[in-house]
Amino acid sequence: AEYREVLQKVSHLLAEYPDTMLRITLHSAIELPSGDRNGLSDPYVNIFVQASNGDEIKLRSKMVKKSLNPEFEEQFEVPCVDLESIRFQVKDHDVIGKNEELGHVTIYQKKEKLSRWPVTKDLKLRQGSLRVTLSLSSKKDWVLKPYAGILKVKIMEAAQLHDTNMLTHQNPFVSVKYLDDEQKTDVCLKGGVTPKWNQTLEFKVEHAVGPLEAQWVHITVKDKELLKEDYIGQVTLPLQLLLTNKKKWWKLFWNQSKNETRGEILLEASFTGEGGYPPRTDETNGIIKATYGVQKEREVDVTTVLRAKVKDGKLKLKANMDLDFVFGCDPYPGAPKELNIKYMKDGKETKVSIPVAERKGEIANAPRTIQHVLAGDHTLKDLQGGFFGSSVSSSAIKNVLSSTKAKLNSSSADGELPQELIVVIIVIFLAISYKFFY
Repeated sequence: AEYREVLQKVSHLLAEYPDTMLRITLHSAIELPSGDRNGLSDPYVNIFVQASNGDEIKLRSKMVKKSLNPEFEEQFEVPCVDLESIRFQVKDHDVIGKNEELGHVTIYQKKEKLSRWPVTKDLKLRQGSLRVTLSLSSKKDWVLKPYAGILKVKIMEAAQLHDTNMLTHQNPFVSVKYLDDEQKTDVCLKGGVTPKWNQTLEFKVEHAVGPLEAQWVHITVKDKELLKEDYIGQVTLPLQLLLTNKKKWWKLFWNQSKNETRGEILLEASFTGEGGYPPRTDETNGIIKATYGVQKEREVDVTTVLRAKVKDGKLKLKANMDLDFVFGCDPYPGAPKELNIKYMKDGKETKVSIPVAERKGEIANAPRTIQHVLAGDHTLKDLQGGFFGSSVSSSAIKNVLSSTKAKLNSSSADGELPQELIVVIIVIFLAISYKFFY
C-alpha cells in the first residue's frame, strides 16, 4: 500500500512514454563491511530515484540476516521520469539504535541513456560491491533478451583508405574495442590504402544493451609508425546492427561529427549464444521483411520485431514512437532514417517507407496517408489483404467525371456551379474520407 501511494504521488511526472517504467533489479552484494560485533551484518538497500525537478522516489529492499554477501534478487518498477540520478545506499539493520550505513553509490546522473535492453552493473562501494540490472520496460512492450555469448569479428580488408604518408606506403592495423576489451590485428606492412588482414578477434558478451556503451563495438584503423600511430578512420557499430549485417563493407569516418567518411572496411561478424530479437518462425504475419536505418548503408533487420507486434492482422505504430527505443538500437546516430516494410497485399509484395525524425528516431514528416495508416489509433489493417481492405474504385469516379464533362463545359459560361459537379465533389470527398478513416 505504501509503495502504491508513492507511485500515485509521482504520477504527474510521467512524460513522453506513459506506459514505460524504469525497472531496477537488485541482485546481490559481496564483501560488505561488518556492522555487528559478530563480524556480520544484516544488510538491506535503500534506492533513491530522483527526477530533475527534485522529486524523489524511495524504495527499500528486504533485509538479509547475518551476511556479508547477501542475495536479494528483488525487482522494482517506477514510472519513467526525467531522471536526474539513481542512488543506492546499503545499510545494516539494528534492532536497537540507528541503522549504520555500509556504503553508497550514485549512478546515471543524466549523462547515460537508459535502454529497453537490460544492463547489469557491478557498483563499487567503499568496501565491497553491489550488483544491479537496469532497463526500461512497458506493459505493452514485447521482450528483447540481452546478449550473452561469444562475438567473433573477422577483419578482412579495407579499401580507399585515407593515406597518412606522402612518400611511402602506410602500415595499417585495426583496433577493435568492446567495453574494456581492446584487441588489435597484426600490422599490414606496406598495405597502403588497400590492406588485407583476414584475422578473427573474439569477445565475451554479457548483458549487451541498446544504445548504452555495452552494446557498441568500436573499430579504429591506424597507421603504425616507428614512434607513433596515425589515425586513419573509425566506425562505431551497435551490436545488433553488426550481427544483422554479418558480412558487409562499412564506411570509415574521418570526422564523424561532420559525417565525413574516407574509405571502407570489410567485416564479417558472428555470434554464438543467446539473446537479441525474437527468433524467426514460419509465421510471417504478412510481413516479409522490415529494416530500420539508412538504406544501403546502415540498416538493422527488424523483421521479427514487427512480426511479433502484429495482432489480428494489424500493426500499430504511434506517430511519436521512438523507434530507437522500440528496436533497442540507433543504427546511424544523428542521421535521418527510414523504416522500410515489405508485406503481402492481394498476393503481391508491397513496400512502404516511413521517414523518421533525425536524432529522436520518431516517425515524422511521413506522407499523410502513411502516417494515417501507421500512426495514432489507426492501424495497418489486414496485412494479408493490404492497407485498406476494401476500397472505392477510382474507375468509378472517372466514369462519373466523364459523364458530366459536357454539362460542365456548357454551364461554365453561365457562371453557375452545376449540380452534377457538386455531386462529383461530394463523391470524391467521401471516397477520400473512407480511405483515410477506414
